[in-house]
Amino acid sequence: GCKDVTCQLTMGRVEMHVPLKETPHHTLKDNSGVINVTTRGYNKNTPMGPTIKVRPGDTLKVTLINNLAEEDDPDAQMAGLTNFQHDYQATNLHTHGLHISGEDPADNVFRRVAPGDNHTYTYAIPKDHMPGTHWYHPHFHGPTGIQAGGGAVGLLIVEDVVGQHGTLPEYVGKLTEEKHLIILGVDANNQKGIERGGQTSVGGPGSGMLQCCLAYGNKSMSKEEYEKHGGVCSASASAFMNEIDIDTGKKLNRSDHLIELDDRCKEKNNGASCSNEEVAELVKKNCEAAAIWNVDGDLPEHTDKSNAVIAADEALFLVNGVYVPTLEFKANVWTRLRILFASITDQMYIVFPEFCEAQLLAKDGVYLHDAPRPVKYAFLGLGNRADLLIKCTEPLNYDPNKDEIILDGLLYNQNDNNVKNNNVTDVVCNAADAIPHADRSDAEGVREELLEATRGKITIPLMYMKITQGDPAPTCKLPNFTVTRPCYLANLQDATKLINEEDLTQDGNLTLTFGGAVDQTGTFSPFTINAKRYDEHALDEHPMFSEQVGSLSQFNITGVFDHAFHWHVIPFQLQTEYDEFKTMREHYNLSNFLGEPYFQPGDWHDTLQVPPNWCHSKTDEGKKDKKSDKESANHLTFVVRNNVDTFVSRQVVHCHVLDHEDWGMMTILNFTENSDGNFTFWGNKLLDPTCFQNQTSNKGATVKAKDDGTFTGLCCAGKHDRAGCGGGECIGQYYESLGYEAAVYALGGATRDLLFSTVPTKPDYYACA
Repeated sequence: GCKDVTCQLTMGRVEMHVPLKETPHHTLKDNSGVINVTTRGYNKNTPMGPTIKVRPGDTLKVTLINNLAEEDDPDAQMAGLTNFQHDYQATNLHTHGLHISGEDPADNVFRRVAPGDNHTYTYAIPKDHMPGTHWYHPHFHGPTGIQAGGGAVGLLIVEDVVGQHGTLPEYVGKLTEEKHLIILGVDANNQKGIERGGQTSVGGPGSGMLQCCLAYGNKSMSKEEYEKHGGVCSASASAFMNEIDIDTGKKLNRSDHLIELDDRCKEKNNGASCSNEEVAELVKKNCEAAAIWNVDGDLPEHTDKSNAVIAADEALFLVNGVYVPTLEFKANVWTRLRILFASITDQMYIVFPEFCEAQLLAKDGVYLHDAPRPVKYAFLGLGNRADLLIKCTEPLNYDPNKDEIILDGLLYNQNDNNVKNNNVTDVVCNAADAIPHADRSDAEGVREELLEATRGKITIPLMYMKITQGDPAPTCKLPNFTVTRPCYLANLQDATKLINEEDLTQDGNLTLTFGGAVDQTGTFSPFTINAKRYDEHALDEHPMFSEQVGSLSQFNITGVFDHAFHWHVIPFQLQTEYDEFKTMREHYNLSNFLGEPYFQPGDWHDTLQVPPNWCHSKTDEGKKDKKSDKESANHLTFVVRNNVDTFVSRQVVHCHVLDHEDWGMMTILNFTENSDGNFTFWGNKLLDPTCFQNQTSNKGATVKAKDDGTFTGLCCAGKHDRAGCGGGECIGQYYESLGYEAAVYALGGATRDLLFSTVPTKPDYYACA
């Protein structure tokens, strides 16, 4: 669908045929080994679209064709209904992560591309755009969750600048091994319930888009009856906020919709009036045509019932469109991973195998200020991306033709009672407390305790890793480096040296609180931002916040365990330290095994969702405030700053649990022209004298250690490889501190063979002495 920087995407019905397989933690419920999903997306057999690659300074044009239906259908549109699933045959396109205009002809998520219509988006990528990993997906309010949650996504990469002043040091920029992992959470049975009914979490039994569509157009149901039974369209998720007819400016409601139904039925009936039954038949036909989602077959079942506390059959996780594919990795060679977590429901830990080393380069398409960062795991909230370098040794006695190494992800369900009541973290933390005092003979007991502690999370098999022979590397050390940054990403941690905090925060008024509240209609809703639900037309007149471009802002964000805070157009910089394993480090002496904290002040994000505050409830503070580890994370306030740069536009902020966004958890911020005529902050160069603006970088990355130009990967490949260690000794490694390692992998996510039932007697991998 793409040639150079011109692309064509066709949104339509997708019949996805997915072969399944058994894994160490999953069995198949039937003998077919296949699941068929009818969904919406960009290809006939897979909803995923092509990977789009652009460079800073490019102009990208994407023509979006909507083939979901031949013509626009008012029944499916349900005019007058806002904060509930509706208008399933409409679509549009959002470029998640790009620093571009949020208005036409670019990333305008308010544009409706009707069925049978098409629209060409034109994205002017700034010359000073930071290279990075981004993605695209539909974002029209109403069907956002059903379309993106059904797999209508694609990778979008702003490529690194190469050459003398390239983005990355030569030893990283020249790596030839690169793999893309699009982790696609096809929200199978959950979305089936939301579309076709029976999803009690969004209303009473029988609620769903189809039931709402049928009730909304039911002339025989009086206004009083409809309001009495209106749970099929509103439930706790939504009360109505009337939409406005674009042509007439008139507010629309259900009465207008019913009048229009009469007119359309007369037209089809050669001008004769229609009975209520004839209107109902027309509505039924059109509503059912819009509800295409279907799941035929059973998802794999978890063998460990203690891991199946949450509804394990809700989501089908695919990597690059395949269920548990096999990807090859060269031993002893650095491979760059670009990971996109394209799920709309649960956060995920990814813990790398014990014989692999992982170094974090970038989060959400922005390179770390000090890269790379050694990590034991990647934590991915909804919509997050992670760029890593990973290198793996070849495990001892490994046979690539028969040995299978699986990479798992761990989902945490925010609403599971074991998470709410601290049953998960209490057991883990009690076990961790005992580990420093345990000897190696206690390994079996530690393992059983930690396996039991996995209640409330689900092991998701992602892929098999096949390790093939690679060349031994002549250098062991991976030097740290700093990229030269565009000025809109200048480090804002010292911003208060230039601007007082009152101006940064508009006198302390810049707050965004995600969670349940009595909203502006007097109705309680779980899906509010600052106690308001989305109302586009009110927000156009009175946006939640306004600011001039060329300014800096500082927001306090709360509620980002249950919800995922996403800001369009401009990234934000985390100012708050958050180490979910802080208690583990301080009280249980596990620092050496947990790696560096994944969230650090100075990191840039466009989406923020955090894991539980592990073992908080075990501390004196936790006992005093009586908050569970989940509640502690949800009540924490995260301070973020951003550079309101260049783009005069509306900018959308919402929860990236995209069903929550459809139910009203979205708002609009408005950025206006600067009265001084400036489009960029006047102090950028004072914050970062090396930053560049409106041009590509004229200075490459700064390497913080000597680069000999020969770096390729790991230092040694086996006990006979002395060259790989510069003539030094290449020795075997195994887990002497089994309990510590087991705790790490249970906390971070792996509940598989890493939790050994016996202490290994032979080396598991080789490393330099």
